[in-house]
Amino acid sequence: GYQVAWQDGQGGSFELSGEPTPWLVVSPGLDVQSSFSTIDLVADRNGKPVVGYVNTQVVNQQSQTIFSLRRWNGTAWENAAGDLVSATACSGAPIAGFAFDSANNPLIVYGNTASTGGSFTTVRKFVAGAWQAVGPNDGALPIASPFSSECQDRPAITLDAADRPLVAYRSGNAVTAQRFDGTTWQGLASANGDSFDSIQGGFDLRLDAGDQPYLAISSGGVLTVQRFNPAPGAGWEAVGSGGGVLPSVNTVRLDTPQIRFSAAGRPVIATVAGVPFPGSPGVFSAGVAVHRFDGTAWSTTGGYQTSVDNYLINTPALGFALQNGSALVAWSNATRNAGTAPVVEANTAAGWTPVGAGFGEVPQYTRHGPTPEASALDSRLVQIGTEVYLSMIVRPPQTGGATPVAKLTLLRKVGN
Repeated sequence: GYQVAWQDGQGGSFELSGEPTPWLVVSPGLDVQSSFSTIDLVADRNGKPVVGYVNTQVVNQQSQTIFSLRRWNGTAWENAAGDLVSATACSGAPIAGFAFDSANNPLIVYGNTASTGGSFTTVRKFVAGAWQAVGPNDGALPIASPFSSECQDRPAITLDAADRPLVAYRSGNAVTAQRFDGTTWQGLASANGDSFDSIQGGFDLRLDAGDQPYLAISSGGVLTVQRFNPAPGAGWEAVGSGGGVLPSVNTVRLDTPQIRFSAAGRPVIATVAGVPFPGSPGVFSAGVAVHRFDGTAWSTTGGYQTSVDNYLINTPALGFALQNGSALVAWSNATRNAGTAPVVEANTAAGWTPVGAGFGEVPQYTRHGPTPEASALDSRLVQIGTEVYLSMIVRPPQTGGATPVAKLTLLRKVGN
Protein backbone atom coordinates (compact mmCIF):
# COMPACT_ATOMS: atom_id res chain seq x y z
CA GLY A 1 0.00 0.00 0.00
CA TYR A 2 0.87 3.69 0.11
CA GLN A 3 1.48 5.94 3.08
CA VAL A 4 1.00 9.71 2.87
CA ALA A 5 2.76 11.71 5.59
CA TRP A 6 4.19 15.18 6.17
CA GLN A 7 7.94 15.18 5.59
CA ASP A 8 8.57 17.47 8.57
CA GLY A 9 6.63 15.15 10.88
CA GLN A 10 4.05 17.79 11.72
CA GLY A 11 0.35 17.12 11.67
CA GLY A 12 -2.10 18.73 9.30
CA SER A 13 -4.92 18.07 6.92
CA PHE A 14 -4.85 17.70 3.17
CA GLU A 15 -7.00 16.65 0.27
CA LEU A 16 -5.98 14.28 -2.50
CA SER A 17 -7.24 15.25 -5.94
CA GLY A 18 -7.59 13.13 -9.04
CA GLU A 19 -7.90 16.13 -11.37
CA PRO A 20 -5.98 15.45 -14.61
CA THR A 21 -3.23 17.82 -15.68
CA PRO A 22 -1.57 18.44 -19.04
CA TRP A 23 1.53 19.72 -17.23
CA LEU A 24 4.31 17.45 -16.00
CA VAL A 25 6.91 18.76 -13.55
CA VAL A 26 10.26 17.88 -15.15
CA SER A 27 12.84 19.47 -12.87
CA PRO A 28 13.71 20.15 -9.26
CA GLY A 29 13.08 23.76 -8.23
CA LEU A 30 15.70 26.49 -8.28
CA ASP A 31 15.87 28.63 -5.12
CA VAL A 32 14.77 32.24 -5.62
CA GLN A 33 14.15 35.01 -3.12
CA SER A 34 11.05 36.58 -4.65
CA SER A 35 7.88 35.35 -6.34
CA PHE A 36 8.63 37.82 -9.15
CA SER A 37 12.27 36.98 -9.91
CA THR A 38 12.00 35.59 -13.45
CA ILE A 39 13.72 37.35 -16.34
CA ASP A 40 12.48 35.00 -19.05
CA LEU A 41 12.28 31.42 -20.31
CA VAL A 42 13.86 30.98 -23.75
CA ALA A 43 15.35 28.30 -25.99
CA ASP A 44 19.09 28.23 -26.56
CA ARG A 45 20.55 27.48 -30.00
CA ASN A 46 20.66 23.75 -29.19
CA GLY A 47 16.94 23.62 -28.42
CA LYS A 48 17.24 23.46 -24.62
CA PRO A 49 15.06 25.54 -22.25
CA VAL A 50 16.98 28.20 -20.33
CA VAL A 51 15.49 30.22 -17.50
CA GLY A 52 16.90 33.51 -16.28
CA TYR A 53 16.24 34.90 -12.81
CA VAL A 54 17.62 37.32 -10.23
CA ASN A 55 18.58 37.14 -6.58
CA THR A 56 20.29 39.68 -4.35
CA GLN A 57 23.12 39.68 -1.85
CA VAL A 58 24.71 42.24 0.43
CA VAL A 59 28.50 42.62 0.39
CA ASN A 60 30.20 45.25 2.55
CA GLN A 61 26.80 46.82 3.22
CA GLN A 62 26.19 47.20 -0.52
CA SER A 63 23.32 45.44 -2.26
CA GLN A 64 24.21 43.47 -5.37
CA THR A 65 21.99 41.87 -8.01
CA ILE A 66 22.86 38.36 -9.21
CA PHE A 67 21.70 37.41 -12.71
CA SER A 68 21.57 33.62 -13.19
CA LEU A 69 20.95 31.61 -16.38
CA ARG A 70 20.20 27.90 -15.91
CA ARG A 71 19.71 25.34 -18.68
CA TRP A 72 17.62 22.19 -18.31
CA ASN A 73 19.57 19.50 -20.20
CA GLY A 74 16.84 16.88 -19.86
CA THR A 75 18.12 15.35 -16.62
CA ALA A 76 19.57 18.22 -14.57
CA TRP A 77 20.03 21.97 -14.32
CA GLU A 78 23.37 23.30 -15.54
CA ASN A 79 24.88 26.75 -15.86
CA ALA A 80 24.24 28.39 -19.23
CA ALA A 81 26.75 31.00 -18.05
CA GLY A 82 28.48 32.06 -14.90
CA ASP A 83 26.41 34.30 -12.63
CA LEU A 84 26.65 38.01 -13.42
CA VAL A 85 26.92 40.14 -10.27
CA SER A 86 26.15 43.85 -10.51
CA ALA A 87 26.18 46.59 -7.88
CA THR A 88 24.32 49.01 -10.19
CA ALA A 89 21.50 46.84 -11.59
CA CYS A 90 17.95 47.93 -10.78
CA SER A 91 17.51 46.99 -7.10
CA GLY A 92 17.32 43.23 -7.56
CA ALA A 93 14.44 43.51 -10.05
CA PRO A 94 14.41 41.39 -13.24
CA ILE A 95 14.69 44.45 -15.51
CA ALA A 96 16.58 42.43 -18.10
CA GLY A 97 16.37 40.26 -21.19
CA PHE A 98 18.68 37.65 -22.70
CA ALA A 99 19.27 35.76 -25.94
CA PHE A 100 21.84 33.43 -27.52
CA ASP A 101 24.13 33.98 -30.49
CA SER A 102 24.85 31.35 -33.15
CA ALA A 103 27.69 29.90 -31.03
CA ASN A 104 25.24 29.51 -28.10
CA ASN A 105 26.88 32.30 -26.12
CA PRO A 106 24.31 34.22 -24.04
CA LEU A 107 23.94 37.99 -24.19
CA ILE A 108 22.10 39.92 -21.48
CA VAL A 109 20.72 43.46 -21.44
CA TYR A 110 19.76 45.02 -18.11
CA GLY A 111 18.84 48.32 -16.52
CA ASN A 112 21.02 50.14 -13.97
CA THR A 113 20.77 53.02 -11.56
CA ALA A 114 23.42 55.74 -11.85
CA SER A 115 25.12 57.41 -8.89
CA THR A 116 23.76 60.73 -10.18
CA GLY A 117 20.17 59.49 -9.72
CA GLY A 118 19.60 58.69 -13.38
CA SER A 119 19.61 55.30 -15.08
CA PHE A 120 21.23 53.51 -18.00
CA THR A 121 21.16 50.16 -19.79
CA THR A 122 24.05 47.72 -20.26
CA VAL A 123 24.73 44.80 -22.63
CA ARG A 124 27.15 41.97 -21.83
CA LYS A 125 28.09 38.68 -23.48
CA PHE A 126 29.36 35.52 -21.80
CA VAL A 127 32.32 34.20 -23.77
CA ALA A 128 35.58 32.48 -22.80
CA GLY A 129 34.27 31.94 -19.28
CA ALA A 130 33.54 35.58 -18.46
CA TRP A 131 30.95 38.31 -18.98
CA GLN A 132 32.35 40.88 -21.39
CA ALA A 133 31.05 44.31 -22.38
CA VAL A 134 29.34 44.61 -25.75
CA GLY A 135 30.36 47.98 -27.16
CA PRO A 136 32.23 50.95 -25.70
CA ASN A 137 31.72 52.53 -22.28
CA ASP A 138 31.76 49.14 -20.53
CA GLY A 139 28.72 48.02 -22.52
CA ALA A 140 26.50 50.96 -21.50
CA LEU A 141 24.06 51.85 -24.29
CA PRO A 142 24.40 55.38 -25.66
CA ILE A 143 21.18 57.00 -24.43
CA ALA A 144 20.85 57.27 -20.66
CA SER A 145 18.01 58.77 -18.64
CA PRO A 146 18.24 61.63 -16.13
CA PHE A 147 15.72 59.77 -13.94
CA SER A 148 14.95 56.16 -13.06
CA SER A 149 12.92 55.26 -16.17
CA GLU A 150 15.34 52.57 -17.34
CA CYS A 151 14.45 50.62 -14.21
CA GLN A 152 10.72 50.67 -15.03
CA ASP A 153 10.38 48.52 -18.17
CA ARG A 154 12.24 45.40 -19.22
CA PRO A 155 14.62 45.87 -22.16
CA ALA A 156 14.53 43.45 -25.10
CA ILE A 157 17.37 41.81 -27.01
CA THR A 158 17.58 39.61 -30.10
CA LEU A 159 20.20 38.73 -32.73
CA ASP A 160 19.90 38.90 -36.50
CA ALA A 161 21.16 36.36 -39.05
CA ALA A 162 24.57 38.07 -39.09
CA ASP A 163 24.84 37.60 -35.28
CA ARG A 164 24.42 41.33 -34.66
CA PRO A 165 22.54 42.08 -31.43
CA LEU A 166 19.53 44.40 -31.57
CA VAL A 167 18.08 45.99 -28.45
CA ALA A 168 15.09 48.05 -27.41
CA TYR A 169 15.35 49.91 -24.12
CA ARG A 170 13.70 52.73 -22.26
CA SER A 171 15.46 56.10 -22.54
CA GLY A 172 13.52 58.64 -20.51
CA ASN A 173 10.06 59.18 -21.97
CA ALA A 174 10.98 57.19 -25.06
CA VAL A 175 11.93 53.72 -26.25
CA THR A 176 15.12 53.43 -28.30
CA ALA A 177 16.03 50.68 -30.78
CA GLN A 178 19.67 50.13 -31.75
CA ARG A 179 21.91 47.52 -33.38
CA PHE A 180 25.57 46.74 -32.66
CA ASP A 181 27.74 46.85 -35.78
CA GLY A 182 30.76 45.26 -34.11
CA THR A 183 32.15 48.59 -32.93
CA THR A 184 29.32 50.91 -31.90
CA TRP A 185 25.59 50.91 -31.19
CA GLN A 186 23.58 52.66 -33.89
CA GLY A 187 19.95 53.04 -34.86
CA LEU A 188 18.59 51.11 -37.79
CA ALA A 189 17.30 54.28 -39.44
CA SER A 190 19.57 56.90 -37.85
CA ALA A 191 23.09 56.82 -36.49
CA ASN A 192 22.13 58.11 -33.04
CA GLY A 193 19.40 55.55 -32.40
CA ASP A 194 15.76 55.24 -33.34
CA SER A 195 13.67 56.68 -30.50
CA PHE A 196 9.89 56.64 -30.11
CA ASP A 197 7.90 58.66 -27.58
CA SER A 198 6.50 56.45 -24.85
CA ILE A 199 5.47 56.66 -21.23
CA GLN A 200 5.60 53.54 -19.10
CA GLY A 201 3.73 50.54 -20.53
CA GLY A 202 6.25 48.02 -21.83
CA PHE A 203 7.59 47.05 -25.25
CA ASP A 204 9.06 44.16 -27.21
CA LEU A 205 11.45 43.73 -30.15
CA ARG A 206 11.52 40.58 -32.30
CA LEU A 207 12.79 39.45 -35.70
CA ASP A 208 10.58 37.48 -38.08
CA ALA A 209 11.89 34.56 -40.14
CA GLY A 210 13.01 37.00 -42.82
CA ASP A 211 15.16 38.94 -40.30
CA GLN A 212 12.82 41.94 -40.30
CA PRO A 213 12.58 43.73 -36.92
CA TYR A 214 9.15 44.31 -35.35
CA LEU A 215 8.75 46.71 -32.44
CA ALA A 216 5.64 46.88 -30.24
CA ILE A 217 5.39 49.80 -27.79
CA SER A 218 2.71 50.57 -25.22
CA SER A 219 2.38 54.21 -24.23
CA GLY A 220 -0.37 55.18 -21.84
CA GLY A 221 -2.11 51.89 -22.61
CA VAL A 222 -2.17 52.48 -26.40
CA LEU A 223 -0.18 49.81 -28.23
CA THR A 224 1.55 50.58 -31.54
CA VAL A 225 3.40 48.10 -33.79
CA GLN A 226 6.08 49.04 -36.31
CA ARG A 227 8.52 47.12 -38.48
CA PHE A 228 11.76 48.24 -40.06
CA ASN A 229 11.89 48.40 -43.85
CA PRO A 230 15.53 48.39 -44.99
CA ALA A 231 14.71 49.84 -48.43
CA PRO A 232 16.47 53.18 -49.03
CA GLY A 233 14.46 56.03 -47.55
CA ALA A 234 11.90 53.70 -45.96
CA GLY A 235 12.81 53.12 -42.30
CA TRP A 236 10.20 52.24 -39.65
CA GLU A 237 6.66 51.78 -40.92
CA ALA A 238 3.34 51.09 -39.24
CA VAL A 239 2.03 47.52 -39.21
CA GLY A 240 -1.64 47.84 -40.10
CA SER A 241 -3.87 50.87 -40.51
CA GLY A 242 -4.26 53.74 -38.07
CA GLY A 243 -0.53 54.14 -37.59
CA GLY A 244 -0.15 50.55 -36.37
CA VAL A 245 -2.36 51.08 -33.29
CA LEU A 246 -3.94 47.82 -32.13
CA PRO A 247 -7.74 47.82 -31.93
CA SER A 248 -9.42 48.00 -28.53
CA VAL A 249 -12.19 45.43 -28.01
CA ASN A 250 -13.46 45.17 -24.44
CA THR A 251 -10.23 46.77 -23.23
CA VAL A 252 -9.31 50.17 -21.86
CA ARG A 253 -5.54 49.68 -22.14
CA LEU A 254 -2.94 47.23 -23.49
CA ASP A 255 0.45 46.83 -21.74
CA THR A 256 3.62 44.69 -21.65
CA PRO A 257 3.36 43.30 -25.21
CA GLN A 258 5.09 40.12 -26.35
CA ILE A 259 5.57 39.34 -30.04
CA ARG A 260 5.64 35.90 -31.66
CA PHE A 261 5.24 34.86 -35.30
CA SER A 262 2.78 32.38 -36.77
CA ALA A 263 3.68 29.57 -39.15
CA ALA A 264 2.76 31.99 -41.96
CA GLY A 265 5.24 34.55 -40.59
CA ARG A 266 2.58 36.96 -39.31
CA PRO A 267 2.99 38.72 -35.95
CA VAL A 268 0.84 37.63 -33.01
CA ILE A 269 0.91 39.76 -29.86
CA ALA A 270 -0.17 38.94 -26.30
CA THR A 271 -0.67 41.70 -23.74
CA VAL A 272 -1.87 42.42 -20.27
CA ALA A 273 -5.24 44.11 -20.87
CA GLY A 274 -7.34 46.41 -18.76
CA VAL A 275 -10.80 44.81 -18.93
CA PRO A 276 -13.86 46.91 -17.98
CA PHE A 277 -15.81 45.66 -14.97
CA PRO A 278 -19.42 44.94 -15.99
CA GLY A 279 -21.88 47.54 -14.77
CA SER A 280 -19.17 49.83 -13.35
CA PRO A 281 -18.20 52.55 -15.85
CA GLY A 282 -14.57 53.58 -15.55
CA VAL A 283 -13.64 50.56 -13.44
CA PHE A 284 -11.37 47.88 -14.88
CA SER A 285 -9.10 45.08 -13.73
CA ALA A 286 -6.27 43.15 -15.33
CA GLY A 287 -6.94 40.49 -17.95
CA VAL A 288 -5.26 39.35 -21.15
CA ALA A 289 -5.67 39.93 -24.89
CA VAL A 290 -4.24 38.46 -28.10
CA HIS A 291 -4.03 40.31 -31.43
CA ARG A 292 -3.25 38.75 -34.82
CA PHE A 293 -2.12 40.43 -38.05
CA ASP A 294 -3.30 38.88 -41.32
CA GLY A 295 -1.05 40.94 -43.59
CA THR A 296 -3.54 43.79 -43.82
CA ALA A 297 -5.35 44.29 -40.51
CA TRP A 298 -5.24 43.34 -36.83
CA SER A 299 -7.97 41.20 -35.27
CA THR A 300 -8.68 40.21 -31.68
CA THR A 301 -11.25 38.35 -29.62
CA GLY A 302 -10.95 41.15 -27.06
CA GLY A 303 -9.95 41.53 -23.45
CA TYR A 304 -10.47 38.37 -21.44
CA GLN A 305 -10.80 37.16 -17.86
CA THR A 306 -11.87 33.67 -16.83
CA SER A 307 -14.86 35.18 -14.97
CA VAL A 308 -15.93 38.49 -13.48
CA ASP A 309 -14.67 37.22 -10.11
CA ASN A 310 -11.15 36.51 -11.41
CA TYR A 311 -8.45 38.94 -12.41
CA LEU A 312 -4.84 38.64 -13.48
CA ILE A 313 -2.11 39.24 -10.92
CA ASN A 314 -0.31 41.90 -12.89
CA THR A 315 3.28 40.71 -13.08
CA PRO A 316 5.56 42.49 -15.57
CA ALA A 317 5.07 39.77 -18.18
CA LEU A 318 2.84 36.91 -19.26
CA GLY A 319 3.78 33.47 -20.44
CA PHE A 320 3.22 33.33 -24.22
CA ALA A 321 3.89 30.73 -26.90
CA LEU A 322 2.31 29.53 -30.15
CA GLN A 323 1.40 25.89 -30.74
CA ASN A 324 -0.59 24.36 -33.60
CA GLY A 325 -2.15 27.68 -34.55
CA SER A 326 -3.21 28.54 -30.99
CA ALA A 327 -1.77 31.27 -28.81
CA LEU A 328 -1.05 29.79 -25.39
CA VAL A 329 -1.08 32.40 -22.63
CA ALA A 330 -0.12 31.73 -19.00
CA TRP A 331 -0.86 33.93 -16.01
CA SER A 332 -1.88 33.71 -12.35
CA ASN A 333 -5.52 34.26 -11.48
CA ALA A 334 -6.56 35.98 -8.29
CA THR A 335 -10.06 34.91 -7.30
CA ARG A 336 -11.76 37.33 -4.95
CA ASN A 337 -11.68 35.83 -1.44
CA ALA A 338 -10.45 32.47 -2.75
CA GLY A 339 -6.68 32.69 -3.28
CA THR A 340 -4.67 32.35 -6.47
CA ALA A 341 -4.26 29.79 -9.24
CA PRO A 342 -1.86 29.53 -12.20
CA VAL A 343 -3.79 29.37 -15.47
CA VAL A 344 -2.98 28.48 -19.10
CA GLU A 345 -5.53 29.11 -21.84
CA ALA A 346 -5.42 28.84 -25.63
CA ASN A 347 -6.66 31.64 -27.87
CA THR A 348 -7.80 31.25 -31.48
CA ALA A 349 -9.95 33.40 -33.72
CA ALA A 350 -12.94 31.63 -32.12
CA GLY A 351 -12.03 32.72 -28.58
CA TRP A 352 -10.49 31.19 -25.45
CA THR A 353 -10.39 27.57 -24.28
CA PRO A 354 -8.72 26.15 -21.16
CA VAL A 355 -5.58 24.04 -21.43
CA GLY A 356 -6.71 21.26 -19.11
CA ALA A 357 -9.65 21.23 -16.72
CA GLY A 358 -11.66 24.10 -15.29
CA PHE A 359 -10.35 27.49 -16.39
CA GLY A 360 -7.03 25.92 -17.38
CA GLU A 361 -5.69 25.84 -13.83
CA VAL A 362 -2.46 23.97 -13.23
CA PRO A 363 -3.91 21.60 -10.61
CA GLN A 364 -0.62 20.79 -8.86
CA TYR A 365 -0.57 24.39 -7.59
CA THR A 366 -4.28 25.14 -7.29
CA ARG A 367 -6.24 25.01 -4.05
CA HIS A 368 -8.35 21.87 -3.56
CA GLY A 369 -10.06 22.15 -0.20
CA PRO A 370 -9.61 24.04 3.08
CA THR A 371 -5.83 23.80 3.41
CA PRO A 372 -3.59 26.75 2.41
CA GLU A 373 -2.52 26.64 -1.19
CA ALA A 374 0.91 27.10 -2.69
CA SER A 375 1.45 30.41 -4.43
CA ALA A 376 2.44 29.89 -8.09
CA LEU A 377 3.30 33.14 -9.90
CA ASP A 378 5.48 34.68 -12.62
CA SER A 379 4.61 32.23 -15.42
CA ARG A 380 6.62 32.01 -18.65
CA LEU A 381 6.14 29.79 -21.72
CA VAL A 382 8.42 28.71 -24.55
CA GLN A 383 7.86 26.38 -27.50
CA ILE A 384 10.84 24.28 -28.56
CA GLY A 385 10.05 22.12 -31.57
CA THR A 386 6.86 20.27 -30.67
CA GLU A 387 7.35 20.76 -26.92
CA VAL A 388 5.98 23.56 -24.77
CA TYR A 389 7.60 24.37 -21.42
CA LEU A 390 6.12 26.39 -18.57
CA SER A 391 8.08 27.94 -15.72
CA MET A 392 6.58 29.30 -12.51
CA ILE A 393 7.81 30.44 -9.14
CA VAL A 394 6.15 28.28 -6.49
CA ARG A 395 6.13 29.20 -2.82
CA PRO A 396 4.72 26.48 -0.51
CA PRO A 397 2.12 27.55 2.05
CA GLN A 398 3.46 28.84 5.36
CA THR A 399 2.25 26.64 8.19
CA GLY A 400 4.29 28.23 10.96
CA GLY A 401 7.95 28.96 11.52
CA ALA A 402 10.23 30.22 8.76
CA THR A 403 8.88 31.42 5.44
CA PRO A 404 9.20 28.59 2.89
CA VAL A 405 11.77 29.01 0.13
CA ALA A 406 10.33 29.93 -3.28
CA LYS A 407 11.28 27.56 -6.09
CA LEU A 408 11.46 28.32 -9.80
CA THR A 409 9.87 25.20 -11.28
CA LEU A 410 9.85 23.88 -14.86
CA LEU A 411 6.94 21.92 -16.36
CA ARG A 412 6.36 20.37 -19.79
CA LYS A 413 3.05 20.17 -21.63
CA VAL A 414 1.86 16.61 -22.27
CA GLY A 415 0.06 16.16 -25.59
CA ASN A 416 -0.97 18.74 -28.16
